[in-house]
Amino acid sequence: MPIVDNKFKDLGIGEKLIRMCIDFAQNKEAIGVVTETDFKNHPMQNLCEKLKFKKWDNPQYKKGITYKLTLQSI
Repeated sequence: MPIVDNKFKDLGIGEKLIRMCIDFAQNKEAIGVVTETDFKNHPMQNLCEKLKFKKWDNPQYKKGITYKLTLQSI
């Protein structure tokens, strides 16, 4: 199930939400952000790659792809 309804796709809402999550994590001094997406969710996969998330081999998640973004110290 997509976070953003299909009738609102291509408006940058998903990217805005992910960037807000990254900003929140940085403000909390987290070491990274992890997300999981279905194998069929190509828009999310493209967004993760655009935002420099790396694929992460997560043996606990078999339904799709896990991505992680390591945050730099501020």
